[in-house]
Amino acid sequence: MAHDPRPSELYTRDGDRIVFASAADLAVARGYDGSHEKGEEKDGIRLTLLTARRRVMVGEKVRVIHVLEASGPTDVYIMGPKDVYGEYVDGVPVTPAPPTTDYPWLGIYNGAVIKGPYADFHYNITEYEWSTPGRHQIEWRLGSLQSNRLEMDVMAPDR
Repeated sequence: MAHDPRPSELYTRDGDRIVFASAADLAVARGYDGSHEKGEEKDGIRLTLLTARRRVMVGEKVRVIHVLEASGPTDVYIMGPKDVYGEYVDGVPVTPAPPTTDYPWLGIYNGAVIKGPYADFHYNITEYEWSTPGRHQIEWRLGSLQSNRLEMDVMAPDR
């Protein structure tokens, strides 16, 4: 990949404001290049989810970083953080379906576009927590693309 897939900055939203993501979130994003768990590439694009840990306690928040990687000369819509569409937890949609069926799935976009190859980290960070212990899953599905599946082990607190 011609672009260095380790972001130097990461942004998220705090209400209507765009803010720097935490150093911990940036560290997770910087691990993308070395990750062995990425979504399957289809038509030169792959979706990948990253999180700091896969084993958490009931009620502990899990933050999810989203990466869209274009391996070829695809237009990449890099402005953001963009809304996350098509995210599922335990097979149930938890974010809305995208406004359009085609990439970039945004409907309206008025921002910078560059040619890939490029890894785009400019998506909102989502956050989840579970009230029941067990195995839980997070996936990102857009059109024919599907991310890697984050398998989360949620543990009950010791009493």
